This record gives sequence, C-alpha cells and structure tokens, in this order.
Amino acid sequence: MGLLSSKTLRQLAIGAGTQLAYRMDEARKSGEQGLEDLKVARKEVDEEVANIKKNYDSALTVGASVGGGTFANFLFGTNDIEYIAALGQMAPDNRNDAISELKKNFESLPKEERDKFEDYTKVSKQKFSSDINSSKIKNGLQVTNNMGTNTTNFLSKLMFEAPKDIKEKQEAVVSGFQEPEIQPPTPVTGGYEAIRPSTSAITIDQGDILSYLKNTIDTLGFSDKEARANFEADYNTLVTGDPASKARVVQKYYYPVYQTKVPISPTSSAVTGQPDVAEDWQDYFKPNYTDTNT
Repeated sequence: MGLLSSKTLRQLAIGAGTQLAYRMDEARKSGEQGLEDLKVARKEVDEEVANIKKNYDSALTVGASVGGGTFANFLFGTNDIEYIAALGQMAPDNRNDAISELKKNFESLPKEERDKFEDYTKVSKQKFSSDINSSKIKNGLQVTNNMGTNTTNFLSKLMFEAPKDIKEKQEAVVSGFQEPEIQPPTPVTGGYEAIRPSTSAITIDQGDILSYLKNTIDTLGFSDKEARANFEADYNTLVTGDPASKARVVQKYYYPVYQTKVPISPTSSAVTGQPDVAEDWQDYFKPNYTDTNT
C-alpha cells in the first residue's frame, strides 16, 4: 500500500479541523443552554426552599410552644414536618385537642422509649438540610459534565466540554445559592404543663386509623402502586409493629382521621342565603314567576 499523498493529508487535516470546530461550537451551545437551565433551576429551588423554610419555622414554633424537651423531640421523631407545622395553623381549641392526644400517646410510652428521641432542634436542622439538597437535585441545580467521567484526553475535553467562561458562569449560579438558616425559638417555659386535656368528644383509636388506611388502600386499588405500598406498610406496622413504630403511624394519620369525624356545623343564612327558621322553607321554595294558567 502506498503512502498517503500530501494533498490527501491536507484534506484529512482540513476535515479534522472542521470537525473539531463543529464539536467545540456544539459544546459551547450545550454549555450556554446548561447555563440557562441552571438559572431556571435556581429560581425554582429558591421558591421551593422559601416554602420549605416556612414549614420548618412553623414546626419549630410548635416545638417551642410545647416547652421543647423530650415531648418536642417525640413530635419531630414521629411526625412529618408538614404535620407539625399544620398544628400551628389550627384554631386554638382544635390545636390543643390534637396536641393533647399527642401528649397522651407520648406519656403512654415507657420512659426509655421517650428518651430515645433525639433533640428536635438538631433533628429539624438535619432534615432541613436534607430537604434542601433534595430540592437542588430534583430541580437540577448542579453543574454536570457532559463527558464520560473516564475521558481524560485533552483534545476530547476541548471538543466536548463547555468552554471555561461558560463553566465559570454555571458554577457561579450554583455556588451563589446559600442554604438559609433556621433558628429554633426559645422553648416556652411551662408549655408542656399548659397543654389541657382534650375537651373534644371525638376520640381516635387504633381501629379508626386501621379503617382509614384500609379504605384508602381499597380506593387506590392498583392505580398508584407506590402510594398503595406506603399505606399498606403503615397498615402492617400498626398491626404488628413495636410501640414506637405504632405511635409514629398513629400520629401520622391522627389529624386526617380526626377531620373525618368532626361534625359539620350549619352555616348562617348570611352565607348560604337559606332561611333561618323552619317556617320560612315554604316561602323559600315559592316560584319566582306568575302562573298564567290559573
């Protein structure tokens, strides 16, 4: 086989150069698109984190209002942050009734079980950081390399990686995000002792929770396998789990079940436009037109 001619070599070199320029241009375009995607992700993370922080601040306020300590530790160790935050948004009597039931379940645990729950201020900060990190990953707020991790060839990097100026801008968007701090309020002295026994006639027991879970599982059918599996796991825990695990399930579903048992009060006529007294019903349903056939 003969040697390649100088003309052929020049043509190959021109072709390689053209291909290199094309690949470098594509890498820049990809990097610029990645930069725009990061800016969108940053905005989404900022908005989501603001809502997450609001929930945590509300939950920490509830923890402080009950006096902190082991009871607050129990609340944070057995409930979702969203549920604890929701307690703070309830009407005072309803909030006291809900917290009173939680206190009753807490006091029914052996002391050694109660003492296992960690400091709620530390737990909340750990959960908060985990939620923030999950938000960043979910929304794509991270610089990614569009090359294989094992590719080290300089020319390959030059062809496939985003240019240095674009990478620096991407990294600036990501590093510019700072996790906000959450500051637990000072626990209210005597907050635990101030929790009154529940005045509500509504009682929630394990059977109510089991019925709620079974109905939910039946309603889901097989349309949402993941949700169904979660409810089934909680159902089985409530049947066969240890006391601490059962307590976590009870607290998780206590308020949703409580809501299903709260009687609905009649609204006033000012809101509904309905008559106030029984005698008005006949007039209320009188036709608003004249019968011309009589």
